[in-house]
Amino acid sequence: MRTEVITGSEMTKIPQPDGVPWPEDSLHVVTLDDDGRLMARVSLIAIPHVEGTWVDPSLRGTTIAARMLKRMEEEVRNLGRTHLFAFAMDNQPEVSQYLERFGYKKFPVSVWVKEL
Repeated sequence: MRTEVITGSEMTKIPQPDGVPWPEDSLHVVTLDDDGRLMARVSLIAIPHVEGTWVDPSLRGTTIAARMLKRMEEEVRNLGRTHLFAFAMDNQPEVSQYLERFGYKKFPVSVWVKEL
């Protein structure tokens, strides 16, 4: 067996036991058996994530943020991505409500962070 680092492009050539379609820009540490069969993996995916939305007070209440978000969604789709993520703090219900109005759904997950 051997452990190595490979790109998403390389990963697409290895049969995946769970059928995950890895993005080309993903990164993987894999363990392969002597025949090149996947034995274990840990993967890094750069998820498309909307961040830093801000509108000048004089333009709040207009449609500028909605138009910009739709444009961002188009750009992400043009990159070949199928989902766009957005994070909202639990103490920011106005952000959650904003995202819901645009069709975003809350996932029942916890975000875990480790400073490196």
